[in-house]
Amino acid sequence: MLRKQEQQNARPGRNLHVGLATCESEVLEAQKLRYRVFAEEMGARLNTRTPGVDRDIYDPFCEHLIVR
Repeated sequence: MLRKQEQQNARPGRNLHVGLATCESEVLEAQKLRYRVFAEEMGARLNTRTPGVDRDIYDPFCEHLIVR
């Protein structure tokens, strides 16, 4: 189903793939990106136990959108 969705959302000349994280490693990628954007780029102070990873109490209940 994800592959079908990727094809429908694709535009000529663009190579973007959209889907939901399907494993823990993809969720971790999203959390690391959140950290880079919010903490490093925007200067937010995050309460995180793992350096470089933005994890919060809502993550276990969320779907994580991945765009590549």
